[in-house]
Amino acid sequence: MAVAVAPRAPAWAVDAVRRGGGTPVPAVAPGPGPAGRPPPVDGVVWLAHDDAGGLEALLAAVPGVRWVQLPSAGVDVFAPVMSARPGMAWASASGVTAEPVAEMAVALLLAGRRGVVAATRLGADAPRTTAPVTGERVVVVGAGAVGRAIARRLVGLGADVHVVRRSGGPVPELPTVRVWPASALAEALADAAGVVLALPLTPATDGLIGAAELAAMGPGAWLVNVARGRHVRTDDLVAALQDGVIAGAALDVTDPEPLAPEHPLRRLPNCVVTPHIGYGPGQVSGLLADRIAANVRRAAAGEPLLGSVDPGRGY
Repeated sequence: MAVAVAPRAPAWAVDAVRRGGGTPVPAVAPGPGPAGRPPPVDGVVWLAHDDAGGLEALLAAVPGVRWVQLPSAGVDVFAPVMSARPGMAWASASGVTAEPVAEMAVALLLAGRRGVVAATRLGADAPRTTAPVTGERVVVVGAGAVGRAIARRLVGLGADVHVVRRSGGPVPELPTVRVWPASALAEALADAAGVVLALPLTPATDGLIGAAELAAMGPGAWLVNVARGRHVRTDDLVAALQDGVIAGAALDVTDPEPLAPEHPLRRLPNCVVTPHIGYGPGQVSGLLADRIAANVRRAAAGEPLLGSVDPGRGY
């Protein structure tokens, strides 16, 4: 199993390929093999989160690649590359960073509901009232690995947890939560104390949260986004925060990203913006290394890849 690690080849990723029983090879073959063809490359581990063009160029230069491991849970950036190669097996890092991102999401929600955001912005002028999560309705939009990890933590805090997922089917590991189909999103959001976005970005979820959805949440709600900035219509969110339509927002992702220093979201006392820090590089390298090793073994054995992506769905 010949596996190229690109566009850079850090030692931890190369070692992961070897640990999975694969042979690391150059990302682009230096010359033709004995039969006048480039040496074969079976799989590619692509480590650039935002360079779909580089991956496209690599796959065009190295024919015969059968599978690709992508570096992140969200793969919307790579949608055109995947769509152009429907017969290739694709794997995301779905689930790899679920635990640290879930911690971040819950921390942001608690910071908003417990008044930490207002206190840091307003100091002594901050209101002395805080709102609980325990016993309150909190909606998690998305039931992938991150969404499930968030929901588990919220259940542990005693929240009344609701989950919105595309199918509306039950989540076996979360038997106590109420599950709503995506078609009932507005109803699910009604009077929520918190709404946490943890879903993939697809054409159907681009701009999912706008003025109508924010109004459905109600004036006590905090919106937390640890998924993709484009899930939320930024102008609608600014207006909702300024007019008191919702209580506040805590955003680890934004649209655009990064926000300009003078952007209203950076100045509003009921909004906190963090610079996409749901997980740190050190956490990812160790967790992603295990995923790489496992998928090298699975690809060699002809087994389904962990984090398998359906190019048609985009996740």
